Amino acid sequence: MRTHLNRWAMGAGWSSERRERANLRDRGNLTDAISAIMVDTPSRFCSDGVTGSYRSVTPQEQKHIAMALTFELSKVDIVEIRRRTLGHVDVIDPKLGATVAEELGMLGEALKANPPGMPIDLDPSPALRLYGKYQPTLKGRKVGVLLAADFNLKLKNALMIAIKKEGATPAIIAPMVGCVKDSEGTKHHAEMALSGSPSV
Repeated sequence: MRTHLNRWAMGAGWSSERRERANLRDRGNLTDAISAIMVDTPSRFCSDGVTGSYRSVTPQEQKHIAMALTFELSKVDIVEIRRRTLGHVDVIDPKLGATVAEELGMLGEALKANPPGMPIDLDPSPALRLYGKYQPTLKGRKVGVLLAADFNLKLKNALMIAIKKEGATPAIIAPMVGCVKDSEGTKHHAEMALSGSPSV
C-alpha cells in the first residue's frame, strides 16, 4: 500500500523530501500518509492524473488498494477524518469510494470534496501496474507446497518434480514446522509453519 501511495504522491509532483516528511508523521500506520496525500493537498491530488493511475492498475491491485484503505481508515478514531477522506476517494473513483465506504459501514457518509479542478481522466498506462507486466512463468520463483496430515507422498513428490522442471524452487509448508505425517504414517519435516511463514 505504501508503494501505491508513494507513486500517487510522485504523480502529484511531490519531491522525495516532502514524501519522506509525510511518511515520518506516523511510522506505526499509513493513516497520516493517506491524510497528507489525500486531504492536505486535494487540488493537486485530484487533478493530476490520479484517477487515470488508479484505473491503470489491474483489478487485483484495485482490490488491494481498497482493502488497504479500508484497513487504515478503520484505525482512524475521528469520524470526520474518515468522512473527509472518503469524499476525496469518491473524486478519484466513485466505485473505489463506494467499496471502501461499504467495508467501513459508512455508505452515504462521505463528505463531498470540492477540488478546484476535476480529475484528468488519462488513458490507462500498463507501466503503472505491478501485475500483468511480466511473462506468466514460474522460473526463478518460489512455490509453496502445503502439506496436511495424511497427504499422498507420491502426489507430493510428483508436484516437487514438476515445480523444479519449471525452474522454480518448492517450499514445504505444514501446520507445524516439526513434522507432518503422510498417509503411510511416515514423518516429514517442513521448511516453515503455515501460521508463521513469510509470503511465498
